[in-house]
Amino acid sequence: MISYADTTTADPSHMRTMFLTGLLLDHLMPFPRPLQQLQNALEDPSTDLQKACSALEADPLLAGNFLGIARMAEPSEPNATLDQWIVLLGKQRSWAVAVAAFVLTQIDGECCLPVLKRLAALGRQRGVAALELALLAEDEAPEQAYAFGVLSIIGLLPLIDIAYPENDNAAWIGLSPEAMARQREQFGTDCQELSHWISLLWRLPLKIQDSRALPETLGPEYSTHTKTSPYRLLVMPQRTM
Repeated sequence: MISYADTTTADPSHMRTMFLTGLLLDHLMPFPRPLQQLQNALEDPSTDLQKACSALEADPLLAGNFLGIARMAEPSEPNATLDQWIVLLGKQRSWAVAVAAFVLTQIDGECCLPVLKRLAALGRQRGVAALELALLAEDEAPEQAYAFGVLSIIGLLPLIDIAYPENDNAAWIGLSPEAMARQREQFGTDCQELSHWISLLWRLPLKIQDSRALPETLGPEYSTHTKTSPYRLLVMPQRTM
């Protein structure tokens, strides 16, 4: 279990904030330059579409995932360009789609470890289930349901990085209450709490999703043991907690 320094003179809530902040700084993948540039472009009051498009186009895989998710908003417009999608979605929706697209580039590529690819599969399954519910409800932003279904697994990413490479037990890797109880026992936190913090760090809306209709498990057992780090060069420099 990861612990943080207890002291009778410190505010416990402040100590926990410091604990979680340090954990995420050490074990959460950083945004690449194209995503940082997109964030800056979207946060600019004037929103320079050319800069936003250039940022996405700098990473073809990111741009491809972005278009794939964005098209869920208007399936009848498959040939719309990046700038048209950004205008159609608006700043907040475009950012959520871009972050979901980024996460998929990091955990669902050809060179990704099996544990991350299985996590990507779970995120996609939850995205599809959320999308179907949104379409049934005639939601005006169905692509957001898919994006947040994908992003529902982000709280597991730092925990998987922490567990590398010693922990071969995958029983805690999941979104069920039982899995989260194991996470709290082993790490002192769980994926739901971390997802909330990551959403704040990544400037995502705190979307509440009814998870009862969404998949919770990864299916077959698998091992997180490997000779390479789950994020390879994407991991921020590690420091002792």
